[in-house]
Amino acid sequence: MKSKITVIGITSANIENVFNGWEYTYIIKDLLANFEVDLKLISDKLDLFYDNCLIIYSCDERNIPSNLLEYFTEYKNRNLDFNLFHISNEQLRHDTSYYKLAKNVFRNYFDPSITLNNVLTLPLGYKNGFFNPSLTFKRVEDKKFDSCFVGQLKHDRINVVHEISNLEKKFIHITQQWDCPTSLPSEAVFKIYQDTLLIPCPIGNVNQDSFRICEILESGSIPLIKIYFQEDYFKHIFGEHPIPTVRDWNEIPKILKDIKNNSNEKILEINEWYKKFKEELRTKIFNILNK
Repeated sequence: MKSKITVIGITSANIENVFNGWEYTYIIKDLLANFEVDLKLISDKLDLFYDNCLIIYSCDERNIPSNLLEYFTEYKNRNLDFNLFHISNEQLRHDTSYYKLAKNVFRNYFDPSITLNNVLTLPLGYKNGFFNPSLTFKRVEDKKFDSCFVGQLKHDRINVVHEISNLEKKFIHITQQWDCPTSLPSEAVFKIYQDTLLIPCPIGNVNQDSFRICEILESGSIPLIKIYFQEDYFKHIFGEHPIPTVRDWNEIPKILKDIKNNSNEKILEINEWYKKFKEELRTKIFNILNK
């Protein structure tokens, strides 16, 4: 029997588009899969108070809005426990000193300056349309493309596209901005990822994590990550992992050759690791929220 939890989403969107339209499935259906969720949405009027609830909100500004801080403080005034799920904060400039008010805090993006024991950093996740509960995948011989890139050109992504362009079997779709009018639907990108063997995951605006990584893992394909700033950022997110890692995107052909030489070994390894990682993460979240 599942435990019940009240989740308060601070948003003005309706339930189909809650949390800006992409986090709903990842958080509610995936991370909280072991719970029976009672979802309540509020926007400007922050007047719902439930003991030991989970409050989901987004803020990438330097300071939290005053009404939100007052809302969290009122929980303490009422002697009610609450947990936070902080979406965003990609630029790591946010003052997180209020985290100490919460019983537990779940957040995206690893921030080495946060040392509180009640904080758990989670993978950024994926957009709606990528959730693959059974984690089915296509075998190497059934893939249409060796590699692909879908998204904006920024930072070193032009190097990624250059390397992919030299491959015989590839798919490239360039957009001009976030949520671009020419963006492919999530369901179409999911199918492209399923049909691709190795997919590079270059840095985003300022942070190495992106939806791309979990979207690829959900599709049952192999992400390729790069060492930026002399360390594997994703060890802070996934712990020890089997995801192929390079120091330069010109290593793409070599990594592809190695994977093909080992047939489906790498796909199976990553798929089994990711299944186990997700199961353990759900259990960890469940145990934290049920303390």
